[in-house]
Amino acid sequence: MVANVDDSRDDEDEEIAEELEDILLIDHRRKNSAGPLPLEVDSVSNKIVGLESKAFPRLVGREVALHVPGHHPSWANVPEQYEHLILTKLRHYYQLDSHPKLVAISIAEMAEKYKTRNNIRLQHFREYYKNPKDFENAVKKPPNELNEDQWRLICELFTTHDFIQRSKQNSINRQKMKFSSTQGSVTMAEILRQKQGKGYIETWKECHTKKDTNTFINEAAKNKYEEMLTTRNNTPESSQVSELEILRQTLGEKCGHQRGVGRKLKGQSSRRCSEPTTADQPDLRETVVELQKQIQTLTQQMSRERREPMDVEMNDAAPTQPIRPQLSRSQMGFNPMGFQQPQQTPTSFQQLLQQPLVCNTVMFMTHF
Repeated sequence: MVANVDDSRDDEDEEIAEELEDILLIDHRRKNSAGPLPLEVDSVSNKIVGLESKAFPRLVGREVALHVPGHHPSWANVPEQYEHLILTKLRHYYQLDSHPKLVAISIAEMAEKYKTRNNIRLQHFREYYKNPKDFENAVKKPPNELNEDQWRLICELFTTHDFIQRSKQNSINRQKMKFSSTQGSVTMAEILRQKQGKGYIETWKECHTKKDTNTFINEAAKNKYEEMLTTRNNTPESSQVSELEILRQTLGEKCGHQRGVGRKLKGQSSRRCSEPTTADQPDLRETVVELQKQIQTLTQQMSRERREPMDVEMNDAAPTQPIRPQLSRSQMGFNPMGFQQPQQTPTSFQQLLQQPLVCNTVMFMTHF
């Protein structure tokens, strides 16, 4: 039993070493570039391909392991601040805003790496935990990257009723899996990119054959391939689109994933609004900035026009009382998009928006 734990830790240490090597290479490329590095996206599988096909997911995995607490049941339960933290780090290295899908791909990668990391930790936990009396002993055997307090919270998660039931269901689902890929960390999208002109069906075959004998990993994989060929031969003028449809028909689909192709994006995450943010829409971001400038200009103009009449009224009403100096906008914590007039100012923010210049801008934004 102890030997299995040692083997598991050796595998994990090897994986961490490979991740660190990739991080060093990314750092080197980033320092020698004029700005963040470009990313190449396969729009069908929603995967990163090309030079960063391995480095990008490993960087995401490292950031998830370093910064995100592991005691949440799933990525959907992780506080959003960690998502923003990792996106900020990724933007230092990569041009995340150069492609409309990159932010969503990054978040999907975070969720995948979080799940994988928890599965690795669950296997570690099970080496020491066989029944409830083993709990404290298991807590005292944390993985290398965790302290005992962090590990205790994760162990408590692993022993909750909901987590145990979900793990049992996942185990049943894995048993239903008839064949696995033989490509390791190389994605099908990357193979398609490297071997341009090779179709989806033949690439799927390559991903499910043994490299030493070039034979299928089992009869189930062979039967599925033959079924694909039969369907393709009966389909006139096959193309990549039709081959994707053949894969879907032959292999089926599951939530969030099309077998043989790749992940389906859910916007930014399953628990958050799937509509793109202003950070993902440069034109909209510029429009908002312009709105802020116009609101600030109008506000300054109104303040100048009202300051003198208000001062006169105050002097007439109480000439013997000292006039309290007015605070500047910076002292009032002025925020153009969250503008609130002082209580004595009769014009509201809604009235401000109804003035001609701002009204036209709002109409433009609605049309946009």
